[in-house]
Amino acid sequence: MTTNLAIVILAHSDLAHLQHLLRRLAPLHTFVHIDARAPASFVNAVSVSAPADTVFLDRQPTPWASLGLVQAELRGIAAALTDPATSHVAVLSGTCYPLLPASGLCAATAALGQRSRVVLFPLPFSGWGRHGGLDRYTRLHWNVARRDLWVPTRRQLPLGLSPAGGQQQKILSRTHATALLAALGNRPDILDFWRHVWVPDETLIPSCLSSPDFLGPSIPEVITDSAWFTDWRGPKLTGPRWIEESHIPWIKAEQAERARNGSPLLLFCRKLSLARFPNVVHLLDSDLPG
Repeated sequence: MTTNLAIVILAHSDLAHLQHLLRRLAPLHTFVHIDARAPASFVNAVSVSAPADTVFLDRQPTPWASLGLVQAELRGIAAALTDPATSHVAVLSGTCYPLLPASGLCAATAALGQRSRVVLFPLPFSGWGRHGGLDRYTRLHWNVARRDLWVPTRRQLPLGLSPAGGQQQKILSRTHATALLAALGNRPDILDFWRHVWVPDETLIPSCLSSPDFLGPSIPEVITDSAWFTDWRGPKLTGPRWIEESHIPWIKAEQAERARNGSPLLLFCRKLSLARFPNVVHLLDSDLPG
């Protein structure tokens, strides 16, 4: 099967789920980054069981809410683009899971043309606290043991960028990915600035994609509809709820509604764990041909 879609996975734990995820994504070209803090036994177990098309990226620490997550993502995207056949790159976490077989994922991303499918929203955003998320930039932040330590400043975004937020999981077209890597390569000040932005993986790339003048002329449209099913129901959540059996009818209903409306289908879900909810994985697999 010709694969126009490459996959970048940022993982750190849940060995059984990662192994199953890699098998389910085959024969797509998959680039895996494993947190440098993961034990060697975890890395070895993944390596020996991975499909032949899996590439393991050089490892670095990727704590939650750290710039390391963005750096690992960019490294994976750059590696994926070395194959000239790659038209799109999907960035997944280790707790994601496909809702379509590999052939369906390729068809869905081919239909995007040169467009990307990324959750983007301008800041301020009412769902991100009293300051609408602008305080993520204007203050100096340090992530210490998953706690936000900050000092007040009057920092301004680097020249040419508009404040935006979104989710790290995304599908980038080759056009957007190439422009993004080139622009950031020419502006080392941007990564330096984001070292002290709170949860940089939710703001750096969204801000770049929301700034057409930064990426260059004639940049294609970004489809802001999410390709991921996630459950954010409930107050003060720091992440989506785990996918359980009760979510299956909801996912099927959402897919059916999108098919009726001619809307892009959901391609992945998050977050899922084979260790926590093995029946969910098997139920999803039963609906995926092949």
